[in-house]
Amino acid sequence: MRTVRLNGPPAGAGNQLDSFSGPGELAWIYISSEPSVARVGYAVTAFIAREFGGDRRMAERESARRVARLLGISDWKHWSADEITGFLRMAPLLACLPGIERWGAREKHLLARIVRAKGSRRERDYALLASRHQRFRAAVEQLANETTPPAR
Repeated sequence: MRTVRLNGPPAGAGNQLDSFSGPGELAWIYISSEPSVARVGYAVTAFIAREFGGDRRMAERESARRVARLLGISDWKHWSADEITGFLRMAPLLACLPGIERWGAREKHLLARIVRAKGSRRERDYALLASRHQRFRAAVEQLANETTPPAR
């Protein structure tokens, strides 16, 4: 069984999932096997291709709107530039997480805090919040497990 660690790399950790659109995008997520790292990336890429014709910017904007509604984030356009950028880049991943719409209010509220912390000055804030959100970690793992890499 693979594990997802959102609180930094333990000794002998697997590969770091650096990004979906740039370095550090989903920093500090470690999945213990390389195929899982790739599968999360494949899932997000397939989502963007399927839903937005491969247009990353459109995917970010539309996913942010969808996720903001789902999580009850009404003021995100008034956040700092870094917080908005973090949210936009993270939004396609969040939009394709399995079952997120069925999460309880508390879990959604905690995920909203993670989203905002992603753009904070200290990456540590994001990493700590994300590491404590078991449902988020489990959803990323499920996404990885349910994704089949493209044939070579």
